[in-house]
Amino acid sequence: MFRKNAAKFLSSYPKVIDNSKELSDDIVIWTQEVRVLNGKPFSFKNRDYLLPIYRDEAKEIYIAKGRQTEITEFALNWLLFKLANNSGTVGLYISDRDSHTSKFSKLRLKDRAIVQSKILQSIIPLNKHSSTTQPFANGSVLYMHSAWGEFDQARSIPADFVVVDEIQSVNVNEIDVLQEALSHSNFGYMIGIGTGSEEGSDWNKLWATGNQSSWDVNSKSWIPKRPEITDIHSYHLPQTNVPWITPEDIEKKRLKMTKRRF
Repeated sequence: MFRKNAAKFLSSYPKVIDNSKELSDDIVIWTQEVRVLNGKPFSFKNRDYLLPIYRDEAKEIYIAKGRQTEITEFALNWLLFKLANNSGTVGLYISDRDSHTSKFSKLRLKDRAIVQSKILQSIIPLNKHSSTTQPFANGSVLYMHSAWGEFDQARSIPADFVVVDEIQSVNVNEIDVLQEALSHSNFGYMIGIGTGSEEGSDWNKLWATGNQSSWDVNSKSWIPKRPEITDIHSYHLPQTNVPWITPEDIEKKRLKMTKRRF
């Protein structure tokens, strides 16, 4: 049903130029080509630690992060890239509550991404945008729902690409609902994103099923604690990695937060 609805949306669009054929197939370059922020091209300057995460092709990725580390922005760019480059596919963005999902839909997706980029407007026409649905010109569609009721709204969506944001605030034990939604997909990618949680929490246990990578400043590379795990990748991204937070601010946060939340 959801894929048929995407086709209906597409048939009602005016003719647009699909510039995606001329764009890079590298997600980092593609993002810089299509995204505009405040009138300037999207930039990864001083963000070397983000590049491997963007380019990671593991089917299952978990990111434990500090606040304001631009990982929700990554999630948006990842979904845009995957859906724009794979016609007729279905993306699903899930957050812990409706207010967060609505903010992602209107502020991040519509106002900060599509409205500011003429290229994205040719790939993702806005005339069918709603708080829960964004069709693409190539027949792909992005659905945005809350995790309320143990992912009830996601159960019937045959997704290809899934992002679970604020995962520390959802019932992680019900994540198999989303894995079932991906089970018939030729793609089957899922990314879970959340702030750091206490040792032993359900979110921490899920994150620990991955290879548990930390950023090494000297080598400028992610070093996995468990390199033998290759199918599930997990990253720990604290605020110490980001270039816009001062050492003084970081020290204040360190004194107030637990080691895991920091």
